[in-house]
Amino acid sequence: MTQITDVTTNLHSIISTTLPGYVRIPDSIDIEDNSETYLRQGYALVIGDSVPTTETVKGLLDQERTFGVSLTQQVFQTEHNASGIQTAKLGIMEDAFTLVKELHLTNDTINGSAIDCNFVGDDGVSFLETDRGKYYLVSLIFTVRYRENLLA
Repeated sequence: MTQITDVTTNLHSIISTTLPGYVRIPDSIDIEDNSETYLRQGYALVIGDSVPTTETVKGLLDQERTFGVSLTQQVFQTEHNASGIQTAKLGIMEDAFTLVKELHLTNDTINGSAIDCNFVGDDGVSFLETDRGKYYLVSLIFTVRYRENLLA
């Protein structure tokens, strides 16, 4: 098994533990692909690009990879309820911040599978309407540095 598998598996574990109300979904934007009929809160993990770092260790490939975590939360407020909308938007941002704190400060080695994990930013709260309902969506970007053993 490679290190990328360990990092990804551990990320899923950390997200589901940190945000226990969220259900793992295959694609945060295409919610129709989700097998959960009544999705209230969901998350998707996207494995992004990687670049080798300048640090070299014989037999080890040191690299930094981008990961995206998208959180979705169903909206029950109407467009005429400004207070309810604000509360819902702040709720998903609070959940996002909880995950950022966990990955950036508390568990930055991702259960020992990475060298470090850094928060890069988010894209703010966006609105998504599907046949199944209305959702708020926020996507977080992290960079994770880890080493693959080339001799294994």
